[in-house]
Amino acid sequence: MLNRITVQLPVEGLLFWKLTGREAMSESFALTLTVLGTDARIDRSRLLGQPVTVTIPTQNLLTSRYINGKITRVAVSAVELTGTRYAVYQLTVEPDLWPMKRDRNLRIFQGQTVPQIVKTLLGEHQVNVEDKLTGSYRVWDYCVQYQESSLDFISRLMELEGIAYHFSHEADKHTLVLTDAATQHQPFSGYEVIPYHQTPSGGSTDEEGISQWALEDSVTPGIYSLDDYDFRKPNAWLFQAQQNPASPKPGSIDVYDWPGRFVDKGHGEFYARIRQERWQVEHQQIQATATAAGIAPGHTFTLTNAPFFSDNGEYLVTAAGYHFEENRYASGEGETIHRTDFTVIPSAVVYRPAQSTAWPRTYGPQTAKVVGPKGESIWTDKYGRVKVKFHWDRLAKGDDTSSCWVRVSSAWAGQGYGGVQIPRVGDEVVVDFINGDPDRPIITGRVYNDASMPPWALPAAATQMGFYSRSKDGHKDNANILRFEDKAGHEQIWIHAEKNMDTDIENSETLDVGVDRRKNVGQDENITIKRNLKSEVGNNETHNIGNKHVINVGKDQTVLTMDKEGNALLESVTTIKLKVKDNYILIAPDTIEIHVGEGNLKAEAVEQAIFKGNELTKLGDGINTELKANDTVSITGTNLTDIKGAIVKINS
Repeated sequence: MLNRITVQLPVEGLLFWKLTGREAMSESFALTLTVLGTDARIDRSRLLGQPVTVTIPTQNLLTSRYINGKITRVAVSAVELTGTRYAVYQLTVEPDLWPMKRDRNLRIFQGQTVPQIVKTLLGEHQVNVEDKLTGSYRVWDYCVQYQESSLDFISRLMELEGIAYHFSHEADKHTLVLTDAATQHQPFSGYEVIPYHQTPSGGSTDEEGISQWALEDSVTPGIYSLDDYDFRKPNAWLFQAQQNPASPKPGSIDVYDWPGRFVDKGHGEFYARIRQERWQVEHQQIQATATAAGIAPGHTFTLTNAPFFSDNGEYLVTAAGYHFEENRYASGEGETIHRTDFTVIPSAVVYRPAQSTAWPRTYGPQTAKVVGPKGESIWTDKYGRVKVKFHWDRLAKGDDTSSCWVRVSSAWAGQGYGGVQIPRVGDEVVVDFINGDPDRPIITGRVYNDASMPPWALPAAATQMGFYSRSKDGHKDNANILRFEDKAGHEQIWIHAEKNMDTDIENSETLDVGVDRRKNVGQDENITIKRNLKSEVGNNETHNIGNKHVINVGKDQTVLTMDKEGNALLESVTTIKLKVKDNYILIAPDTIEIHVGEGNLKAEAVEQAIFKGNELTKLGDGINTELKANDTVSITGTNLTDIKGAIVKINS
């Protein structure tokens, strides 16, 4: 029994018959294991999800080849072999990551490399991992698993970054091995060298070896180029290109990708090299058939005795199709079939997986809730970006860790000019995705909901539109408002400043009010006019002043002061003239002149004072009237000079 294929199952009484299927690098295998039993009543549920190991003896019998996995499907039928009726159990065997093929999730990863993301998900599904990676990988600020299986998610990421994987099988487990270099692959123990020898059947031989060997060379593109855009460096040249040395006509086929899913030039160079190395994998492949049990994806071997001498060398197995069978049940003979159809590439070529897993796309915009740290009502950065929590995100905390910074569309965005309206924490926003990529969200709008209603009641106020802000951490009545009322006959523009309102006009302002204008200032009003002030009143002007009214003029100053007792003071450094029709009073620094009709009275504080009248000039009505001069007082009359008094005293 040592040279027969056996199977280890969680139930007794089942014997190995066949194992077929494909195992390949960077693929999740699904093998069909057929076992025979005499009892068709075995509880199939005892098999589902359970481990199974197929043990394949090797030629030297010192080691065994194992294929280990989990049973994911059970089918039962009946067959008669050499006169015996058997229950045929057809089992589908898959790796431990089989649940990752069947789930579907939406999940955000931030600040991690692809290897970190991959190992996180594999660890959550209890997949054994061996990390052989030696490359340096970029940190993804934001990476989304979007309506896809976990396996598709990690597969497309590894395909993008050139990370390969294969499975290493043991008697009781299997391990997913991550690789990114040619030197990380070793031969299967005991199969370091495998000879070529042709057999009549191509599938059965007494000596393990390679029976068929066919080389394939394929045309691959000559240039791979890619480009992208980074809004933080809008003028940066990110374009990268790599030439394929294996192309028969370099440059004749140009493959150009945009966006390249990068914003750093170095990452673009890396991706271009990865794509070029994938073309080298496709350029030369060998299809072969062997009976050697040690042919396994991810392992190398050295070919000897090749049909063409130049083919002798070391190769890496990239895929294998198995056909293992024990025929003693069908024929009564002990013949065992070991046939493996496989694909290899030269071991010096770095295996890079093909980008075969579709990148998910969003189908239209969706809404999300703006979030921020606890206690913050506005949370943004220098670009006016905000954080959001998507409605589908089951794991987000609803704070500033819920997403990357998301750019916000504006009605106008220029170089230092435009509009700024930062969505507030708690607002519902419309999120679209650049090029349909879930990793590149952008906010294109905002919407109301039942928890965040419009500032005025609708539809009653449907004729109103405008802007209604909210003071930071304020209540609903703390706001700056610009509102337009378009109701016929009630049209209005209403502006409300919650605290201060500053208007800065660099040239002219014209205010034209058709009917009335009212202004109410709660405390003080200061008006500064650097040149002239002209006021025209077509009818009446009334000023009601509760206390004092003072007017100060800087040049040719005139001051009018009035108090509540009715006293008035009018001051000027030059002249004051009070005029009613032709009559006036003129006050100068050293002259007072009163002009009434044809009469004139002038008082001068110089060498003499003159009082004139055509008929009568009267000085004084009191007890005393004094005329005094330092030198001479002259009294002259043309006809009569009359000086009267009880006593008239004239000294000479």
